[in-house]
Amino acid sequence: MKELILPLAIAGGVLGSIYAGVATPSEAAGVGVILALVSAVVNRKFSFGMMRDSLYETLRISCMLSWLFFGAQTIIGAYTLAGGTTFVTNALRALDLGPWGTVILMNVIWVFLGCFLDWIGILFLTVPIFLPLILEWGFDPVWFGVVYCMNMHLSYLTPPFAPSAFYLKSITPPEITMTQIYKATLPYLWWTVVANIVTVAWPGLSLWLPKLLIRH
Repeated sequence: MKELILPLAIAGGVLGSIYAGVATPSEAAGVGVILALVSAVVNRKFSFGMMRDSLYETLRISCMLSWLFFGAQTIIGAYTLAGGTTFVTNALRALDLGPWGTVILMNVIWVFLGCFLDWIGILFLTVPIFLPLILEWGFDPVWFGVVYCMNMHLSYLTPPFAPSAFYLKSITPPEITMTQIYKATLPYLWWTVVANIVTVAWPGLSLWLPKLLIRH
């Protein structure tokens, strides 16, 4: 139990600073860094060599992700210039699937795009198209935001983009292959699909806590 105190303090400091409104997610990352350094000092594992190696790994991973995001943004730019946004909006209306049918189709589109694009690109690409339809049909925008986040969580596990797999590959020994990592993430992938279906089917699960916070 003693070994869990510092890790829980780091997690609590990061999430607590966000939920308390003290820090943005980016600033909370800085809080996590400071608390991790404090933890290293307390455990007597801090050294300038460790600091150097950590900075090197951070730079290496950031450069790798920057190239992934650059490729995704290039695809989005070409799609927008080609008139893709207008085409998708007209296509969704023309399909006449009804509110729930269109919501299911939106989820399928998000899952597909998540295989190739980063979450920021998908946000700019689809939400301006989907949100007006969601509001028109009377769905709660908070619930819609939660559904979007669940799909983006799924996108972190779906190849070939799968940022989580690339994160893991960057810190594993060389003999661990991407194929092994993809296979290892499959149970989490399927359970995330189930969680996403539950979130879509029962909007109240996503809304009870926000309503409780607003009430108090």
